[in-house]
Amino acid sequence: MKSIRLIYPTIEYKQQLIDYREQFVNEEDGIHGSSGLAFAESIEQWLVEMDNARDFATVREGWVPAEQYIAVNEENKIIGMLNLRKNSNEFLLQSAGHIGYSVAPSERRKGYATKMLQLALQEAPKYGLTKVLITCTDHNLGSIGVIENNGGVLEDIRIDPHDNKLTRRYWITV
Repeated sequence: MKSIRLIYPTIEYKQQLIDYREQFVNEEDGIHGSSGLAFAESIEQWLVEMDNARDFATVREGWVPAEQYIAVNEENKIIGMLNLRKNSNEFLLQSAGHIGYSVAPSERRKGYATKMLQLALQEAPKYGLTKVLITCTDHNLGSIGVIENNGGVLEDIRIDPHDNKLTRRYWITV
């Protein structure tokens, strides 16, 4: 596996963000860990929203402050996205957790998601998080492995009230 790093998305990545989004056109849930990139009117508008999302004073109503990252490889190519939520609310506690992520379909099964989550867990204490909740659907064997490889301890499996799917809820102490 090539090395990767988590960085903030900028306009310099516009075409790569468009290309990344296009890899998920058949995903009805959008792109996990991307703060709605799949549904954004434009990359420019999405980037403004990501800047606003970083602080309580400017975050969208009903959302919690979060850091949006893109995961880039040694060639500076986007291979994944990750959202680290600095707080939680009822929706996040029941369904989404503190961290959401995705890996480009063309880059899956290479260990990137495990490394991305590991990097995010190193960032979490900077925002006052000592334990993080991470969720995935019960049938997502890839994410189950990623979470468990990073020390995830299963709390329970429950029906997500938003999509009626079985959801695994894991906690990781950082």
